[in-house]
Amino acid sequence: MGKKQDVFINLLDFYSSSQLTKVFNENKGKLPFVYRDDAIVSRAELSLGVDVPEPASIVSLFAVGVLGTGSLLKRKQKKGNLGEDSK
Repeated sequence: MGKKQDVFINLLDFYSSSQLTKVFNENKGKLPFVYRDDAIVSRAELSLGVDVPEPASIVSLFAVGVLGTGSLLKRKQKKGNLGEDSK
């Protein structure tokens, strides 16, 4: 009694995205919720979103791509120079 606790529920563990979309559309963007317990719910929150990679990981992937491309271009340039030297 008098104990506070956070509870997190991932709706996609129980319903498909199409089922959730159907409920949202049928209820004007609201998700009906029935709470059957004797606890007092002081706050409820629903967050919708997509996991987005951290900016640092995006930058590091870009840097690796740039370094790889630069290395490939240097290799091609060296091969081209070797062919010209043998003439």
